[in-house]
Amino acid sequence: MTNAADERRVQNLVDRLERASEFGAKTVEAALKNGAEIVLSDGLGKAEGGFVPAGENGGNKIVLNAAMPDERLMTALVRLSRTARQTENVSAQMPVRDAVMTARAKTADAVAHEAAAAYEMRSTEPEAYQAFFNKNMKVAGCYFYTRHESGNVAKAMNRAVEAWYDCPEKVAAVDESVITHMAAAAGKGASPAMNPERLAKIFTHDGVPYVSAAFLKSEKAASLSESQKDRIGNIEKFRRSSNLSGAVKASLNARFER
Repeated sequence: MTNAADERRVQNLVDRLERASEFGAKTVEAALKNGAEIVLSDGLGKAEGGFVPAGENGGNKIVLNAAMPDERLMTALVRLSRTARQTENVSAQMPVRDAVMTARAKTADAVAHEAAAAYEMRSTEPEAYQAFFNKNMKVAGCYFYTRHESGNVAKAMNRAVEAWYDCPEKVAAVDESVITHMAAAAGKGASPAMNPERLAKIFTHDGVPYVSAAFLKSEKAASLSESQKDRIGNIEKFRRSSNLSGAVKASLNARFER
């Protein structure tokens, strides 16, 4: 349940974003038009926030960390709004490797949208831009230089995605969260194959794909360590032999901090 002070703070964030970044404002507006609700919450630790998908308890919520300063939350709101509008979700019924690849793609796409909004905040909300840059130097730098040189948003977002996949600590954090949740979920059931062509549909700007399936097949985007392969193999072996119904469900989507 939100209180009046929280509602005012959320509205102030949205208003500031509308003035600071056309790209960011459109991203948030799209999520709100799709029924998403923005709320503040305590107890999120170091995470800026998360997204609870529709269908889960109290779902379709963008949850922001009330303990974070507004300058941190402004670009995080764009990232989580993008997550709210993505066409694919991570499911406990997926093969574990597919879940990992989907989570990577969702995160990279959301961060690329965040980078595009942050770029427009350089002069309008410099502290918000600096907060994003401090946390995502490689992504922010690659977006900035590509956008500056080409003037093309889609090209700059593509480069931001490649830069995110070039950050092993960020990729590993997403992987670890998903593998851990999938081990706990022990989900079973049919799930369509999550191939690179389908993953590429996550990455859209103005309805046009900006990342190729070829990139998502590449070693940079799709490789797993030997220890990850072993863990995933053990989880899948357990799932095949288990009599669990899959009723134990992990809340996977956007539970990983970017």
